Amino acid sequence: MPWSVGVVMRTIVVADDDEAVLEYLAWTYRRAGYAVVVAHNGTELLGHLIHLGTAVRMVVSDLNMPGVSGLDALAYVRRSSHDVPFVFVTGEDPAMARAAACRLRLSGLLEKPIDCGKLLSLTRQLLGE
Repeated sequence: MPWSVGVVMRTIVVADDDEAVLEYLAWTYRRAGYAVVVAHNGTELLGHLIHLGTAVRMVVSDLNMPGVSGLDALAYVRRSSHDVPFVFVTGEDPAMARAAACRLRLSGLLEKPIDCGKLLSLTRQLLGE
């Protein structure tokens, strides 16, 4: 695996097709000391999940992205042997997002615009930090 042990322990994959949101998520996590892998769409997200495997501690993804959606990626994670916390960030109606993800055990949902304090608090809670 190409990652050092210290980095692998705190790797978060973030995915969003909106470059500004993606940069904000990555910046927030890096500033808090996490290693971040970015995905610009759902296809990249699935590629990172497959490649990194158990190095991924958590996924934060947009719900609606072209091609492979966040919901598709969540379904993949729940079917995998490495079941990690998965959080959606969305500008969509949160009730619709929760209903769509309920059966797949969504770990959390944050509405856009994203509050970095809420994001980090939820992350620490889900990772048991």
